[in-house]
Amino acid sequence: MIKVLVIIPTLDVGGAEMDLVRCLPRLDPARFSVVVWAYQFQGPLAPFLLDRGVEVVGPGLTTTERDQALGATESIVRNSEDASPYLSRLVQVMRRTMRLAWSGARFIRTRDFDIVHAILPNAYLLAVLANIMAGRRPLVMSRLSQSWYHDDHRLFGFVERHLLHRATDAAIGNADVILQELRREGFPDRKLSLIHNGIDDAAFIGEVIDRHSARRQLNISQDALVLTSLANLYTYKGHHDLIEALGQARSRLPADWTLLVVGGDRGGNLKRLERLIQARGLTGHVRFLGQRLDILAVLPAGDIHVSASHQEGFPNNILEAMFAGLPVVATAVGGVPDQIADGESGLLVPSRAPGALCEAIVELANAPDRRALMGRNGRQRVERKFTIGRSVAAFEQIYDELARRRRDNTLKSGQHAIQGRGA
Repeated sequence: MIKVLVIIPTLDVGGAEMDLVRCLPRLDPARFSVVVWAYQFQGPLAPFLLDRGVEVVGPGLTTTERDQALGATESIVRNSEDASPYLSRLVQVMRRTMRLAWSGARFIRTRDFDIVHAILPNAYLLAVLANIMAGRRPLVMSRLSQSWYHDDHRLFGFVERHLLHRATDAAIGNADVILQELRREGFPDRKLSLIHNGIDDAAFIGEVIDRHSARRQLNISQDALVLTSLANLYTYKGHHDLIEALGQARSRLPADWTLLVVGGDRGGNLKRLERLIQARGLTGHVRFLGQRLDILAVLPAGDIHVSASHQEGFPNNILEAMFAGLPVVATAVGGVPDQIADGESGLLVPSRAPGALCEAIVELANAPDRRALMGRNGRQRVERKFTIGRSVAAFEQIYDELARRRRDNTLKSGQHAIQGRGA
């Protein structure tokens, strides 16, 4: 049995977290025992893992405590240009990180994990520290977005490149562009693996509802043009650009159209977007549905899916929309061009370009036959290239290899010790 500790800040709703929910329960239970340590708070996705036999540890917070924890982290980013409060908060974060690392090290030793796997940058720092304190198990990290955060946090970028990477045995990227960055940061090819996010087609088919029912539940006309967007309301997700694009497009769209936005508010962006919608004359056309887990009750209602992000890794929402048979209009950032065959399963546009986004939306809004063809092509592309089975097999292979190395090293150390006593 290979024992794996997965370290992640939270199991709140997000792309990295949803990928864990899909993959971890499918690891062979006869060979792998997995524990997820959500060290900030567990979040709403924890029950999904627990119900499927994956142990989850970490604090369970109330909604208010969760928002306070997220707000404390975001305040560091917002005040990063002001040296005094930034350094003060940085010291606080490092103290808390060291306390967590000591706790993590005890947990690693007590449970005798074979492998430590860090998901997301903050967890990466914590995992390396805890692993060193615990006496070094094989450590793997997953980077699921480009290293844009290095621009805002240069010290952290330096620490990653020159300290954390050297203590890491394997690195996983979910897009080619991410692997290219990791190579430039010093990772040799032998430590790198590409694992695309995958869709659980069986579960998807079993849970998805039909278009008519989806629209009835959402109180939307069966004849309306419906656009969907699935992303928490972070600034970099480009909702502002999408609203601007729709403001430019409104005279060329059918009179009855609706944009459904699924995602939790982040940093107070919801109020800013609502003000922009009113200013662009789009009141009544845009509905914010909040954070939802039942996306398969939303996507089937759509005609076009839109992603306006400024930066991405390999976003799940695009795979989900393609598998639901929707054509996708998306910004060509990160691994998105790997997902969408431009002109066949969707349209790619530059990021931060509302005009280009407008033209692509209008083009598909007025071409129902083309939308249907792109939707079919997208579904076939996901079924051919981006299944959950491929992702799970790749994780199993990496864990197997790292565990084998640990066993070999342990045997060699034991043999050397015996030889030393014999001498």
